[in-house]
Amino acid sequence: MDDKSLQKIGKLIDQKISEALRPVNQRLSALEKRLSALEKKLEVLELKIEAINHKIDKSQEETIEAISNLIQTGYQNHEQRIQRSLVASG
Repeated sequence: MDDKSLQKIGKLIDQKISEALRPVNQRLSALEKRLSALEKKLEVLELKIEAINHKIDKSQEETIEAISNLIQTGYQNHEQRIQRSLVASG
């Protein structure tokens, strides 16, 4: 076989391989697009989770503050009752 024959055979093999891989490459391209879309959805989801976590943290802080205020008010009212009781009995 001469070089031209080998080159023809090589080109035919390359062409057949390229044709055989075309569906695989198309499928790969479609999967890459789907993966990209999923990555974007994941980014959005992570941002939403971050926002929800921030709201939860803020809500917990507000709840703790409200409970602390209720405890303080209850303590002050109790102290006032004790003082009134001492004044009344004394």
